Amino acid sequence: MGNIVRAARRLAGLSAFALVCFAALLYGLGKFDFVFIKRDLPISVRGNAVIELPELSDEDKELRDQVSHMGIGENLSGITSGGEKKDDETAEDQGDSQAQTPALSEYYPSLDQVLASGYIISTDEYISDGDHVLAELILDIVMTRDQIKGEKTVKVDAPVIYEEGGEYFYSVGEDKDYRFSFETYMGYVLVSDKSTVTVYTSEGRMIGTYGHSELTPAYARDAVGNPLFINIDGRYFYLDESGRLLYSSYRDSIHSIGLYFDYGRDFGVSDNPLGVYSRNEDVYFIDEIDTSDFYIRGSIDPDLAYSIYIMRPDYAEKVARYNPRFALALSEVKEQIEEEKRLEEERKNEQLTSAQETLEIPESDTLPIDSEALPAESIENATETEAFTSELITEAPESDTEIVTDKDIESETDTEAETGSASETDTEIPEETEKAPVTSLDPNILIIERTLNLVRYGYGYADDDRSTLDYKYAKAYAFSEGRAAVVDDDGILRYINPMGEVVIDGTGTRMVTSSRYITTEYAEPIYRNSENSKGYLYFDNGLVRVRKLERDYTYRNLIYSDSDVLLYGDGSEFVIPHGYTLVAYSEGILVLKGQNGKFGYYHKDGYWIAQPVYTEIRPFSEGLGVIGFEGGKKGVIDKSGNIVIPFAYEYITAPSCGVMTLYNYETGWKIIVKTSK
Repeated sequence: MGNIVRAARRLAGLSAFALVCFAALLYGLGKFDFVFIKRDLPISVRGNAVIELPELSDEDKELRDQVSHMGIGENLSGITSGGEKKDDETAEDQGDSQAQTPALSEYYPSLDQVLASGYIISTDEYISDGDHVLAELILDIVMTRDQIKGEKTVKVDAPVIYEEGGEYFYSVGEDKDYRFSFETYMGYVLVSDKSTVTVYTSEGRMIGTYGHSELTPAYARDAVGNPLFINIDGRYFYLDESGRLLYSSYRDSIHSIGLYFDYGRDFGVSDNPLGVYSRNEDVYFIDEIDTSDFYIRGSIDPDLAYSIYIMRPDYAEKVARYNPRFALALSEVKEQIEEEKRLEEERKNEQLTSAQETLEIPESDTLPIDSEALPAESIENATETEAFTSELITEAPESDTEIVTDKDIESETDTEAETGSASETDTEIPEETEKAPVTSLDPNILIIERTLNLVRYGYGYADDDRSTLDYKYAKAYAFSEGRAAVVDDDGILRYINPMGEVVIDGTGTRMVTSSRYITTEYAEPIYRNSENSKGYLYFDNGLVRVRKLERDYTYRNLIYSDSDVLLYGDGSEFVIPHGYTLVAYSEGILVLKGQNGKFGYYHKDGYWIAQPVYTEIRPFSEGLGVIGFEGGKKGVIDKSGNIVIPFAYEYITAPSCGVMTLYNYETGWKIIVKTSK
């Protein structure tokens, strides 16, 4: 009987242990969660765990099922909501006719075979009926089935607004994003595990393996087109053929194309011989600050905040409570003032210490004068010498022991830049220094005059004398289709032609609304740090995307509208279908968002490539667009609406110099490369 009891206890223990192990396995696979245990990633994206799909309407489910059964080569442009086609063929007929085309039946030849047959990797626009072939890159590694390999820190656009009805301003923040097992970056394939990332070329050659913190994409290229990475110190570097990390001379204020996403070598490169050049120049500003409200338009920097804080400290504190940009600048100012006080205290202490050391002459250093051993004349001379030395010691602390710091040098330089050289006589002082200070009769208006040394931009040819160029723009960008974007100190965006003439003015017509004047201005984009910033600054297929502001002429802080429009080369607006918002633009294709929150592709010639019935979309890149359903299946279409990659994948990247990565929960990862003859 005892043996039976012991056996039963052992069996119960083994069963409990097996149950615990099974539960741990299910937890590791992401099948369930404990509320008291915090995971590093949500359950819906861990490994091969099934994503918890958002609830779809019956109409969306019909549409999802319809497109999921469509095969390569079929056209998507006629599909409307509910899975119906615009022609007479019903969704049921379509489903029956394509039921024989399994979602994952597409075949891609290996990249090695395709390259061996005379093809090359293509970054040009993909054309389905042309000489393009999609090939599969097979790396000499075990292809993991995991979709996610941790997290990474990324730069994100963080526009801020500081008062009701006021203007949004561009700023950059940091956020956490998922680190996918396979990612593309400007033609590279990045393969990640828990702590390292291995870099491969688009042909499949391994370049090297690095720590996650060593290899953060900067989404920028240097002057010769090298893809850049950035380290924690903010320094830019690139990879050479052998995998070495080499520092780059890239400077964001000088070399940046103004947008940060995965772009090709030719993007942002001038299409005519005129190039953008820059140099630092002293720029004179007159800032008129209306202290009756807390709105400060234009450039806010520590220098302006310093002047306001010194002249009106109470007003500066009030502005900081409403304006995040000013609050940041003011915090730097206060740190600067504290540092100045600290340096001044150190200077005074050093002066005092130096004076005391000079006055306290040690006895061992002073030789006694023997009056008996010296002639009378020598004694008299010695007495005079002692008196003269005493006089020097008394005056020394005032004239010879002053400490000159770097801060003093900077201050003197700034003063000379504003008022002329300190060594010049009154007759040699330039005329501008004799101007009377600008004042206002309105006590609420605070006028601040200042000279700042800023980067200024101008255009010229490679063989021009750079010193003769006209550096007059606050920002300037490369020419595209005969137009170049330039920005003034008020942030107004204009376009010029190669002759330097303004062909698209950033200030529109003033009109009367409710007895008030409204001005229209074009401004730089808020959003710059993603592929959704495509279409800004540079003309593409005859159109450019600009940010359009309508503000009150009198009360400049009142913004009536802040939207994006497309402009032709003559400045006229492209008419967007009523009820839709422009989300992105590239390669002649608009990404539009309807009032129901769904997206579609609209051709610049006035027709839909994909109806606005989808919940996830990427701007066109290299002639291909990724479209599908959030939390559901995605596919790829060409500019004619033909399906190039079927709707069978949970995750697809846009082409990156010809390379795409695809992920399916059942089959794992696939790397596809565009090739052409």
